[in-house]
Amino acid sequence: MPFFSFRNRNFLRRLGLFFLILLLVLALTAVGVFIYLQRFLVYGKDGVYLDFSRPPIAEQQPQQQPNISFPNTQIVQPDPEELPKDVSTTVLSGYVVPHDVLQQPQVLLDACRAMNEPCTLLFDLKDGVGNFFYNSAVDGQGEDSRDLLSDVLAELQSEGFHLIARISALRDRSYGLSNPPCGLPLASGVLWMDEGGCYWLDPANDKVQVRLVRICAELFELGFAEVVLNNFYFPESNKIVYKSEEAPEDILSTTAQRIRDALEGKGLVSIQLQEEQPAMDPGSGRLYCSTEEVLHAQMLLTETSLLVEDPASQLVFLTDSRDTRFDGYSLLRSWDE
Repeated sequence: MPFFSFRNRNFLRRLGLFFLILLLVLALTAVGVFIYLQRFLVYGKDGVYLDFSRPPIAEQQPQQQPNISFPNTQIVQPDPEELPKDVSTTVLSGYVVPHDVLQQPQVLLDACRAMNEPCTLLFDLKDGVGNFFYNSAVDGQGEDSRDLLSDVLAELQSEGFHLIARISALRDRSYGLSNPPCGLPLASGVLWMDEGGCYWLDPANDKVQVRLVRICAELFELGFAEVVLNNFYFPESNKIVYKSEEAPEDILSTTAQRIRDALEGKGLVSIQLQEEQPAMDPGSGRLYCSTEEVLHAQMLLTETSLLVEDPASQLVFLTDSRDTRFDGYSLLRSWDE
C-alpha cells in the first residue's frame, strides 16, 4: 500500500496550488505597494525617505510659456553715455580661473600683474550642487553680495581685465531639493537625478527664470561684464516626464532671451553648449564650447553660420589645444597652462 493514497496526493496537490497562488498574489501586492509609494519618495541629504505630507505630483499637462514679469528683480537702466563699448564684438583671449584660486586673492592679483597685458578671465562661481563661490544674497546664502571678491574684481577691472562669471544654470541639487515643482520629474513624481546625484530644473518654470535673472543681476553688480549659463540644456533621459508643445531647443532659446531682455543694459548673458547639444541663437551674447577637437569646432562653426554675424567674437572655445586652426577665434585656456 503506497504511503500517500490517491486522495492524499490530490489534496496535497491542491494545497500546493493554493499556496502558489497565494504567494503570487502577495508578490503582485508588494510590487503594487512599492510602485504606489514611489511617488512619496524624497531624496534628501540624509538618504531616501517617505514623505506622505507632500501630495504626489499629478500627471503633467502640456506646459505653456508664462508671461513673465520677474518680481523682486529691479533692473536699473544706466545712462547710455555710461554704457561700455559693445564687448560682444571683442575677440577674447585669456584664462578659465578655478574657484579655489579666489581663496587666494593676492596670488591671483600678483599673477595678473605679471602678465604682459590685460586679458579675459572667466570665473566659476556656482556649481551643480548649488554652492555659490562668493557671498551671494540669492537663496539667503549671504546678506550682502559685496565681499572681498568685489575688491579684487574692482582692481582687475581698473587694470583693464575683461571679467566673466560662469554659473551652473539648470543643474542645481540644492534648489531642486527645496523646490520640487521647479525640477524635472519622473512618472512617479519624484525628481529625476543624474549620475552625479544632482537635480535639474525646468527652464520654462517662472520661478527658475526669476532666480537666474537675480543671480545674473547680482554678478553684474559685482563688476562682471558677462555671465555664462553653463548646464543650460535638457538632460538626455527617457525617464523624465516632460510634456510640451514646443521643442526643447525652442524652450531654451525663449528662456535665454527672456533673461537677456530682463537684464538689458546690464551686461551680456551667454550660453555654454555641451557636446552634441544643438546650436542656439546667442542673441546679444556669445556661445561657449569646451573642446580639444578642431573637427568639433569646425562642426560648430558650420551649425552656427546662420546664427552669428561674427564667429571670431561670438564663438568662444575653451581649449588647451595648440592647433593653429584655432587661431583667429576667441580662446580661453586653463589657468595653470
